[in-house]
Amino acid sequence: MRRTLWIVIIGVLVGALGGAAAGWLTAPRYRPTVDCGEQRLRERAAEFYRAAHLMDYRTMVRSYTPAWQQADADNLRKLADDRARMYSTFKDETRADMQRGADSIAPADIEVEREGDWAVTRGEAVIYEGDLEIPFPLEELVWLRTGGDWWVYQRKNPELRAYGNPPDFARELLIHRSESGLETGVMQMPREDAESGGEAEESTTAEEPSESGAEPTPDAPAEAEGE
Repeated sequence: MRRTLWIVIIGVLVGALGGAAAGWLTAPRYRPTVDCGEQRLRERAAEFYRAAHLMDYRTMVRSYTPAWQQADADNLRKLADDRARMYSTFKDETRADMQRGADSIAPADIEVEREGDWAVTRGEAVIYEGDLEIPFPLEELVWLRTGGDWWVYQRKNPELRAYGNPPDFARELLIHRSESGLETGVMQMPREDAESGGEAEESTTAEEPSESGAEPTPDAPAEAEGE
């Protein structure tokens, strides 16, 4: 009797472990890119810039550092939903112009200034308003390579704790942007929609979290560098 009971228990455990293993193998997981050099950085940057052109905050958020995504997940999700609703109110002509502007951004045209695992990207796009084409400088973004890919770094408190400060060339850019009140991922609202009731410019960056933000990610230093 006791032997039979043990056989049943072992069978149940094996079945449970087998089911867990099958679930782990089939569950969607982030898979780092094989090559995360400058070409991958240009691709990531072009994707982010295009998303900003289209107010596609869900795509933009996926480019933020893991530390920031974890620290402000609820607020970022709410902002993404808000931007999607706002975009849905635009006229078809306006959305077509926004798409044309997004399509003008190509990875090959992204300029990269890089030092090790840190980089700054910049470039130029086109804003369309009907037949009017307006050259538009792309926002300078700071990127960090960690965990097998490149991520937009904004020097938020959780990021400082997880990854430390970037080199001077990138750090000075972020400090200047902060002192100037500039936000990452801000695109000017199409003129006709702004005049119909929206604000002229929408911030797509979340509020600074409390000091109890995300814990450092496993592959990053636990302490930020001193100022």
